[in-house]
Amino acid sequence: MEFDVSALRKDTDEDEFPYGDRAVTFIHVDSSGMVTADHTKTGKTTILNDWRPGELLVATWTGSRRSDTFSVDVEAARKALPGTSGPREAVKGRAHRKGLGPRQNQVVKQLNDELDSNGRRKYTVQQLADEFGTSRHTILGAIKAASAVSG
Repeated sequence: MEFDVSALRKDTDEDEFPYGDRAVTFIHVDSSGMVTADHTKTGKTTILNDWRPGELLVATWTGSRRSDTFSVDVEAARKALPGTSGPREAVKGRAHRKGLGPRQNQVVKQLNDELDSNGRRKYTVQQLADEFGTSRHTILGAIKAASAVSG
């Protein structure tokens, strides 16, 4: 699939584009059409590491009165965000698995179900995402998957 982003503004047109800012959301469409979006540094790092040439990656920068969408220079974004590397190499004979494994899903659900002394959840979804090095979307999916297995 080929994407034409020539009508979008370029992130490199801005002086010091704020890749790590929470007001900037990365939107990634992979070769299978799967859409991922995240505004956290952890999530954006995951998106950059998962991105492959030919896939769509844009950034939406939300201001006080409007949002602007930019095409992303992947190399510039990787330099600005720590923990990013080139695209992950596929292991021959094995497909790249997205999300967490069944055991990790159970651990995430157990941690999510823990309550503090006030009866509120002990950990936020964002805290769990940061702990597991993934996005909030993946954590929510893990909780749902573990609930389906146990419930």
